[in-house]
Amino acid sequence: MIEKKKKAAVAAVMHYLALEESQLIEAAEEGFLDQQQAAAPAPGVQPWALSGRQAQMQMRTMMQMKAFN
Repeated sequence: MIEKKKKAAVAAVMHYLALEESQLIEAAEEGFLDQQQAAAPAPGVQPWALSGRQAQMQMRTMMQMKAFN
């Protein structure tokens, strides 16, 4: 049952991304966007932000396990 839910979630995300990409291409073809804007990649993942968030979650987990007094 869980495997079906995972597959459904992945399929939904992939469908959403494909739909968003097709809408972007259509907008570029209709002249709403420059070709350069349509081809520009999405902003990348910021590793420092992820690292900070991970550290916060780890600290919270340790506090919940009462690793610190």
